[in-house]
Amino acid sequence: MTEAELAIEEKLRKKREEQEQIWQEYLDMREKQRTKEEDDLRKLKERQAQRAEQERLMQEMRRKQEETRQRELEERRRKEAEAKRKRLEDAEKKRLVMQEAIRRRDEEAKRNFIVPKRTADAAQSGPMIIGMRDVMKTKEQLADDKRIAMKYRLKPLNIGEGLRTAEIKKIVNDLWSNIMQLESDKYDLEEEQRRQEYHLKELMERQKQINKNKSLKMGLDIEDMSSNVPPKVRLASKYERKVDRRSFKEKTSLFDGGYIEGISKTKERTWEDKESDEEDTELVDKLRGYVEEAKQERRNSQQKQQDLLRRRSSQMSQSSQSSPAYRSQPQQQRRQQDDEEEEYEEEYEEEEYTDEEVEE
Repeated sequence: MTEAELAIEEKLRKKREEQEQIWQEYLDMREKQRTKEEDDLRKLKERQAQRAEQERLMQEMRRKQEETRQRELEERRRKEAEAKRKRLEDAEKKRLVMQEAIRRRDEEAKRNFIVPKRTADAAQSGPMIIGMRDVMKTKEQLADDKRIAMKYRLKPLNIGEGLRTAEIKKIVNDLWSNIMQLESDKYDLEEEQRRQEYHLKELMERQKQINKNKSLKMGLDIEDMSSNVPPKVRLASKYERKVDRRSFKEKTSLFDGGYIEGISKTKERTWEDKESDEEDTELVDKLRGYVEEAKQERRNSQQKQQDLLRRRSSQMSQSSQSSPAYRSQPQQQRRQQDDEEEEYEEEYEEEEYTDEEVEE
């Protein structure tokens, strides 16, 4: 081999070594960058997990506080109800004691004979007075009345040891006839109650039909006529363009400072919505800021690497084209070398694009 060929071979070998060195530096740089990006992504995920854990703990704490507050509220209500019940029981006991004392005093002071005065009004109001007396009685008095009535109605059976079979059969037949009479009376009363309920329903339906016909003739609303209150008086035409949908309570509340209260409630509701929106947007803005910073750092590093690679490739191409070895090469070999450099740049751009896709 001639000296020129040896020189060319030496230059090509040096060029290949430089390219391999550049490629190795590029791979090392890409590995460092990828490691850094993975660390940043891992840290971001850890921060997100930490925030989620903090949010969960806050929710758990709020839930426990709410449960504690509900328990305290229930306990306070139970204690208030117990205290109220005790007060009512004490008041009832005092009332019974006082009533018993008044009754004893009246019994001691009243006459030992009764002169009833019966008139037509008194005869008519007799059951009402008796019913009022029953209502005014205490539990002990009602229990005594019930015991006396049951003692009067449930007569003891006079069954001795010396009774014969015929006498026992007679007693049994009398008891059976008494039971049959009571059951028949009970059945008659139940049937009478059903019949009266049926008549009442029929009369109510007739009354509704009569009111319906009257309202149709007068042009009034059927529901207003059938209700317990008089029909509504319309103060404005129903063909008004703007109809007031507020209820009567809402209208009357405006004259008692309700308008100011409504404005204050609206302001409070708006402020609460604004605070909740600000909290949500603050968290989203922080996350978006972290993502934007990571993207910007990645873009800057990619831009620096791309500029460095372009400068090195341009320097390599200029040095190779200006060298006599490059000029002495055939045109086809020079074109092949240029194509290899273009493919190298395209592979670098495709690798950047795939990395961005993986990041997204």
